[in-house]
Amino acid sequence: MLKARLLEPVHEQALPFFRRTYCVALAAITLSELWRMSDRYAVYSQYYGPIPPFAKLGVGLPPLPLAVAGGAALVVALLAAALGPARFERPALIAALLAYLFFFGTVLGWAKPHIGSDRPSDHHTLHVYVLVLLLVAPRGRAVAWPLLSVRAALAIAYLGAAYSKLDDSGFKWLDGYNLQTIFIEKYAMNPSLTLGAALGQSRTLCLIGSWLAIGFELSFWTVLLWPRRSKVRWVYVAAGLGFHLGTWVLMGIWQFVASFCAAYLVFFEWPLTRRAPMPTEPSPAPRGPPALAAAAVLIVMLAGALGRLHFWPLADFDTYSTYQDYRDQVDIIACEVLQADGSGKPCFGGTSAAVGAQILVRMQPGEAPPAAARRWVDEQTAQVPMAQRRMLIGRTLRLTLRSFPVVDGLITVKKEQVTVAQ
Repeated sequence: MLKARLLEPVHEQALPFFRRTYCVALAAITLSELWRMSDRYAVYSQYYGPIPPFAKLGVGLPPLPLAVAGGAALVVALLAAALGPARFERPALIAALLAYLFFFGTVLGWAKPHIGSDRPSDHHTLHVYVLVLLLVAPRGRAVAWPLLSVRAALAIAYLGAAYSKLDDSGFKWLDGYNLQTIFIEKYAMNPSLTLGAALGQSRTLCLIGSWLAIGFELSFWTVLLWPRRSKVRWVYVAAGLGFHLGTWVLMGIWQFVASFCAAYLVFFEWPLTRRAPMPTEPSPAPRGPPALAAAAVLIVMLAGALGRLHFWPLADFDTYSTYQDYRDQVDIIACEVLQADGSGKPCFGGTSAAVGAQILVRMQPGEAPPAAARRWVDEQTAQVPMAQRRMLIGRTLRLTLRSFPVVDGLITVKKEQVTVAQ
């Protein structure tokens, strides 16, 4: 069946049309990031932590003019690839790929649970692979396989997202309590997300939503089995856009709407109307170095997803894979080492005590949040080698905790601080 899809007739302008619209959309996404860059440097520079490959190279936060220049170069290269003469297309795509790796590699330094984390968000990673697929695609003839390759890249990203959830949490991820906790937790961080908070009060609705989310991510690859121009493809497009719009409205995750969905332009294949004439001869079968290069790109992408890799641009598309349950959960959302003058020094470096919700502690039966936090500190200290542990003994930590007590039948959010001696 997949072989039939690869040989389906394709219009000679289908791939150029996708390249132009996609590169323009990606340029617009880059401009939106450039618009916020000066604010990031002015207000949030203390939250920055270089992504793993940048850290290995000793590259910290680049100077603002250099970051802006990288973003501007990316915009210019993308527009040149989209709108410039044909002879500039491939050099422009190469320049865009290099600029993308630098600029969005810098942006992802802010998309980490804490500055010392080695797991930045993956929401910009997909475009690295799409740019490479466009770069290796044949020129001067109508071929279908590059368009299918982009759809396959989307499918791998969703498959990786589902696999990471099931690999980390098993089928517990689908029990409804997990999604309830995510909704309530997001509301705690952004009080404008009232619809998500309301939905989070219903386990039944969250149970249904959990199964729908995993079902969508696991089944998106089946779009490759349908004829490329089948009306059925719009079901996948509607499901994907609805999925990402839903996470935006309910959870405040807007990045995937702007970033991930740019690749959905591959479904808007030229000619846009079914009444327009289409070639009748089959598309050439994938062969030669371009097809082998595209296959290698997809294999690397799949290996990153299933191998749970996080080394830009390798990624597993891990999204909210850690199981959460408000009934016995305590989040440590800030950590400071108390100084002699009463001030606090961030536990994880930088100038911010915030550590995100990735430090998740389970309360034991009858245990209160402060006691659970103290137990967690003792467990972490016990893992430090004895020779180094002496450096920690005598410190006092000030932890900010977030828990989710049920009050009058409603899940609420409680924040409190506790001091713990090591």
